Amino acid sequence: MNTHVQTDIHLEHTSPIDRTQSSITSVHTNSVNENTVVRRNHEKQFTPAKKAGILSVTYVCTAMTVGIFIVCLTYKKLDKRCLSTFVPTIGNSASYNSRPRSIALADFNQDGKLDIIVTNSGTDSIKILVNNDNYTFIDSITYSTGLKSVPHSLVVNDFNNDGLLDIVIGRYGANSIGIFFGKSNGTFNNMVTFSTMRSRPFYLSTGDFNNDKRLDLVVVNHGTNSISIYLNQGNGTFANEISYSMGYDSLSYATVVGDFNHDKNLDLAVVNSGIDNIAILFGIGNGQFSSPTFYTTKYGSQPTSLALGDLNNDDILDLVVATSGVPSISIFYGFKNGTFAQQRLLELETPAYPQFVATGDLNKDNQTDIIILDSINGDIHVLLGYGNGSFSSITTYITNDNDSPYSVAIGDLNQNNRSDLAVTSYTTNKVLILMDYSFAFTVDQNQYSLGRNSRPSFVALGDFNSDHRLDMAVTKISTDSVGIVIGYGNGSFYPEITCSLPTGSSPTCISVADLNDDNRSDLVVSNYGKHNIGVLYGYGNGSFSNMTAYPTGVEAFPIAVTIGDFNNDSILDIAAANFRIDNVVIFIGNRNGTFANAVSYSTSVG
Repeated sequence: MNTHVQTDIHLEHTSPIDRTQSSITSVHTNSVNENTVVRRNHEKQFTPAKKAGILSVTYVCTAMTVGIFIVCLTYKKLDKRCLSTFVPTIGNSASYNSRPRSIALADFNQDGKLDIIVTNSGTDSIKILVNNDNYTFIDSITYSTGLKSVPHSLVVNDFNNDGLLDIVIGRYGANSIGIFFGKSNGTFNNMVTFSTMRSRPFYLSTGDFNNDKRLDLVVVNHGTNSISIYLNQGNGTFANEISYSMGYDSLSYATVVGDFNHDKNLDLAVVNSGIDNIAILFGIGNGQFSSPTFYTTKYGSQPTSLALGDLNNDDILDLVVATSGVPSISIFYGFKNGTFAQQRLLELETPAYPQFVATGDLNKDNQTDIIILDSINGDIHVLLGYGNGSFSSITTYITNDNDSPYSVAIGDLNQNNRSDLAVTSYTTNKVLILMDYSFAFTVDQNQYSLGRNSRPSFVALGDFNSDHRLDMAVTKISTDSVGIVIGYGNGSFYPEITCSLPTGSSPTCISVADLNDDNRSDLVVSNYGKHNIGVLYGYGNGSFSNMTAYPTGVEAFPIAVTIGDFNNDSILDIAAANFRIDNVVIFIGNRNGTFANAVSYSTSVG
């Protein structure tokens, strides 16, 4: 029998809610449902990692008198047509104080449409919302999880190998795990429980940890600062726990499961809010794990959620961590041996309290995107991934004043091949549905400062760090330098690297080519103030040699420079235009990348 479970994202949110008032400036658009406001931030560009490009030479130099250059480009941005409808978790008076926490999507009644299930921590129950024929949601049935059970997390899958969906919940208030085994008619048997002692099970995830083709459980325990592994016995029961300490006062919040070191055994990553770190435990393949290896997030960051995804298309899993104590998220890029690079921070607009993070492909471009929930401000943030470790500008969806987005699931709820979001609102006892996530192209202008009064005069493109992406080289008259701006490959760039020229050079123009046949881009600069041209040989890593000068003539003021093979010997030559003395000088290239003395050609008339 076929079952349909939404598995893009595991769903749980864990941070306590203390909603405070904050002042938010928002832009309302006519195309957005009145319940939701879209706020777009065009200024911030999230672009960790190295990037760059290919050769482009321009023959006209134009002087600028300001210290900023502007790049106009076209790339994907979120269309403002994301429609929002809001569905109450429970449609009668029993919904009061239901406090929904965890959410998941699955086809419980086998009609080919994804349904919604939530844990209601305030009413000790789980609730299934059935996807109706018109893609609205109706109450189906509520299952009690037991008095004072305070269910937090849930997972949905087939745990007894009968081809039917089952539901497993963490009963935080009752120190136990509850299991609802599915029936063939889409309903569930009475809950079966087993004790977790005094662990306070806060978060659940699942995977086959001993390679017996049965789904096991990993449980994050608030009460014991540990995680527990429960191996599936194959008959609907689980073996006694195997526990791993996360450290004193670790206050572990969540875990994700994946093969980090490519040994075909599942590994674990755990986020520890109390000690500001994440823990990596490598699976041995028999249900046991290595001792944890810790990676620090940031002092006071209070990480509360994490998600997996291949953010840079290297076929290696990366980690995204929500840090509720600081207005940022942390990214740990993975290596093939299962280790991770030091964190890269993606800062959010202040004030921001990212308390839940998820990953998925929202715009169907086969790249991993990031969704961030801010329960304090009521915001839903979206970062579109470019597939190279960098991301679009942030787009923010502002919910109603009293909503607290707490956990999210992604799926196609209305079967139109577009991603929809289902979000629990903890304080207003609702599930928020954002339908039809769609996109359009737009033209944006990005600005990159080159320093006050630098007077950039010309820009040329080339691949300066050998990553097959375009970078920029900019001559700066007032500071006697060349600015190297490494590109990410998505139209955004690293901060500038400065290559100093001799004092008084006043560079006016620049050209790019491989002058010495080493497959690296070199630079040629016209130095108006020094009556010469300068050659800087590239090392292929974004840096360049000291300048080698070639005089352009007495009282010659070179204002433009270009590169080409002028004598058909398959060796590049250089031409420079001299202002005031009305001539062009040619430097014939030698095979070793050096050049002969200048030969002058008059451009005067008569």
